[in-house]
Amino acid sequence: PLLLAGTGEDAEHLKTMVHELGLDEKVHFLGKVSYEELRELYARSIVIPFVPINEDFGYVTIEAFKTKKPVITCVDSGEPAEIVQDGESGFIVPPDPKLIAARIDYLIEHPDVGVKMGEAGYQAVQDITWDACIQRLLSDENSNEAFVVEGQANSSLHDRKNMDARRAPVHATPQNDRDGDRSHSRLQILVTDNQILDPPIGGGRVRIYQLYKHFNPGLFDITYLGTFDWLGPEERRQKLADHFTEVLVPMTVPHISMDKIISSLSGGKTTLDVTVPLLMHYTPKYQRILSDLIQDAAVVIVAHPWVYPYVKKEINKLKNKPLLIYDSQNVEYNIKKDILNSSLVGKYLVHGVKKIEGELVTDSDMIFVCSSDDADEMASLYTVNPEKISVIPNGASIEEPAVLMPEEKQSVRDRFGFDNKPIAVFLASGGYSPNDEAALYICTTLARELPMISFALMGSVCNAISENTLSTLAPNVTLLGIVSDQEKKAILSVSDIALNPVMQGSGTNIKNFDYLSAGLPVVTTPVGARGIDFIDSVNGIIADIENFPAAIHTLIENTALLKKISYNARILAEQYDWRTIAAAAGERIIQFYEENA
Repeated sequence: PLLLAGTGEDAEHLKTMVHELGLDEKVHFLGKVSYEELRELYARSIVIPFVPINEDFGYVTIEAFKTKKPVITCVDSGEPAEIVQDGESGFIVPPDPKLIAARIDYLIEHPDVGVKMGEAGYQAVQDITWDACIQRLLSDENSNEAFVVEGQANSSLHDRKNMDARRAPVHATPQNDRDGDRSHSRLQILVTDNQILDPPIGGGRVRIYQLYKHFNPGLFDITYLGTFDWLGPEERRQKLADHFTEVLVPMTVPHISMDKIISSLSGGKTTLDVTVPLLMHYTPKYQRILSDLIQDAAVVIVAHPWVYPYVKKEINKLKNKPLLIYDSQNVEYNIKKDILNSSLVGKYLVHGVKKIEGELVTDSDMIFVCSSDDADEMASLYTVNPEKISVIPNGASIEEPAVLMPEEKQSVRDRFGFDNKPIAVFLASGGYSPNDEAALYICTTLARELPMISFALMGSVCNAISENTLSTLAPNVTLLGIVSDQEKKAILSVSDIALNPVMQGSGTNIKNFDYLSAGLPVVTTPVGARGIDFIDSVNGIIADIENFPAAIHTLIENTALLKKISYNARILAEQYDWRTIAAAAGERIIQFYEENA
């Protein structure tokens, strides 16, 4: 039975809905209960499902942990998703009833796991007491730090653990004048963009996060300035590594509201990046912080061209100009032309993209690109000197791939509702038309042609599946939505084949490196293989989209070929270790800096 304690304005509506569904014997509305009754209810529970949307704190999570009960929450639940440690003190799942139910079933069938999770949750909240809160508020050391009070009330457990690190000034090393002696200080780098890095979800975020996180901490001190592109969060400063600080400014209501108008005039396409040059003045705090940070920067790296007009304005104020690098994720003009050119407003935005990207390419001292194809395209499109361009490819986080025993694999399969068919997985971010089109192809065409395969889609790309498609979704398709890094690794470890059926795009698909690192044979289009040294039938399968069904069927039937490609896939991944790539990029920067300082 499901017991619902408490009252609220939706109670009558929920009771009516439960009755219409014939669940009166299953769902019990308890109304307002006493504290004693509430403690008893927690104590008798197997698990506490707490699945709000964007909850600012949520005492339910803390109360459940205080009574040693695991909590199931959702990726969009806000603070509860920060407090719960996925797989340790509970589960964090996409907001899908089937997936929530699967986790409840799992804990019913594995009560020993629930006990361990409850104990982990209990240990995690030992410092959350009113006595501790009052002591912190009255502490002399915090008398001049008003933000600590707000942070204690609103930040997550993870945030509180890192509070001391965040108090440190953004530039923790001595100022490095470009004309001065660098022997006793690290090179100050400012990286700019308009997105968050942590968590690193999506190709652009992953590249920035992994590349600069792996720079040599003895040589570089790096600050990243980005934005929260949704409403609600406060300004955030945190250490991503000892030498790598993330500073985030929330976009304002006028900024996001104006973008929504432009997006609707562009046919509902995602425009929040390309409108930054037009709208960032509605988020003035970004410019103020940029102006402050750029004073100490010996090197400014612009990742994506969107904030460059504001960066250029600040650089022009400086007497000593920093080294300017464009870290290009794609040839943006080509990408946006394919996505936005279907409307008059979209065409206007695309024209602006070419103007800004061309200006950044011209002004930059160095340009990083992800592949040689992008290098050729950029040199041709903007008539730039090819010697100014360096190929700094995307990479892989090389860890030992998970090796699971048969019973562990079966446990993962049960947890995510997979049957015993071979699993083909697709991992991607949504709101990007090449990924969205690939997801629709899998769900509407590929899955129906290969009913003997289970298809699993991970990431926000699942949002691209419309309600019409959902209603006719093939039974061999599972939409997992956004998953935690731990869940992603678990799913990849039980999968048999990885898919990359993208039919357009630029740059390098980072999803390939997740696949290769897990030792999964990748079936990809030629477009999806760009920028990576795939050799057909050796370390992957390269097939045109119409040949995807036959390629997948061949791999499943030919176990010797599948094992060979799987083995070679892992070897290929190791050639793209982020540590090696970051070392090469850092060496290139220092060499150029010393030659031109």
